[in-house]
Amino acid sequence: MHIALWADGSATVGAGHLIRSRLVGQALRARGHRVHWLTPTPTGPASWAWRDIDFEQAAAPPQQGYDLLLGDGNDAQGPVLRPSVWLHDRPAGPHPEVDLVIDAAAQASDYPSVLACLGPAYRLLQNIFFATPWRGGTGLLIVPGGTDATDLLPSLATTLTAAQRQAARVVGCDDAKARRLGFAAGLGSLTAAELAQRMATASVCLVTASTVAWEALAVGCPVVAVEVVVNQADSAAALRSLGVPVLPRDGLGNLAEQVTAAKVCPAPIDDQAAERIADRIEDLRWTRQQNVLRSARYGDARQLYDWAIDPAVAKSRLRPAEITWEGHLRWLATSLSDADSRLFIAEDAQGPTGTVRVTRQADVATVSITVAPERRGQGMGRRLLAALQEFATDRRFAHRLRALIRSDNTASLVCFEKAGYTPVDEIEPGVYRLEKIV
Repeated sequence: MHIALWADGSATVGAGHLIRSRLVGQALRARGHRVHWLTPTPTGPASWAWRDIDFEQAAAPPQQGYDLLLGDGNDAQGPVLRPSVWLHDRPAGPHPEVDLVIDAAAQASDYPSVLACLGPAYRLLQNIFFATPWRGGTGLLIVPGGTDATDLLPSLATTLTAAQRQAARVVGCDDAKARRLGFAAGLGSLTAAELAQRMATASVCLVTASTVAWEALAVGCPVVAVEVVVNQADSAAALRSLGVPVLPRDGLGNLAEQVTAAKVCPAPIDDQAAERIADRIEDLRWTRQQNVLRSARYGDARQLYDWAIDPAVAKSRLRPAEITWEGHLRWLATSLSDADSRLFIAEDAQGPTGTVRVTRQADVATVSITVAPERRGQGMGRRLLAALQEFATDRRFAHRLRALIRSDNTASLVCFEKAGYTPVDEIEPGVYRLEKIV
């Protein structure tokens, strides 16, 4: 693919947008795709992010000349090139009218009509933070966001004790400002490696509720965060769910006590987010090039639920149980966010024909299919399995496909065997395991 990567690196957006878009771009380029960066502010506060890559200045995302647009900023500007992928900060900006959204803090229900990469598995951080373990120290490290564009530092200085200020080092502003506010010194702008090393030897990191908070958590350092701007709301909520103290900007009264009591809060993040996002982008390209499967969205919940509670489908489950609407929504949200699962809807000129789900563990993926009641007896099951095999092969999703089928589900057994699946064993009384190498 020839990919246009448009990133808004202006002072009002910040360096985090450039960092995360560069990480995805590098992952795609490593897979052999052509990636061309465009930005409205190549000399902005994070111009270092553009070194050694092909970029040019552009006021808005391109509308032609590329196979895919990957955009990053506070809102998706339109009209945009299709297919289009957007790294989005909900709730800032309008709902992006694109094909795929990457949002590490939102819920699946926030994006009913588009595909979404959601949750900690898709939180983009530079690998140096995962590779630099916290060793502990005595100093307070303060990162007030970029170049302290929101002027948070004076409020922090007012609410910290004199001893805390004198032991603190400040990243992102000049020494003169830091000293004027009572801090020992400012460190200016640091590279990712330098920042990671500082985090590794700090006693506590006092940060904004932004990417830098997750960088400190990846290092393993205790964190206290301040929610500074509206597009940090989801990140702040996710940090609170981990036990991280997150204070509102206008509620810093007990900040000094929070800093003193801060503890390590392990976070469910890892260093594979860029690869997972690249997978989803390549999935999007694959689904647009064939005419059977499309990726399911949260807005498909009712259709999937109706198929799930169909009596014939319920009877064929390995362990029949009542499916509630609320439980179904939880299952769907989890499935759509799972980096090792894919959920597809099959369609033709007459409408939806069924659904297929595949969940991977190591090199084996377990398959389940459901044919729409009104389309049964038309060979749709074999068509679903053929399309799934094409996906698994083309996308190298798994080396083996597996199905677990009840012995009294004759129709499914015949369908899978005709599709080339071979019975392997009976994993429990009345349940057969079938497999196929792809």
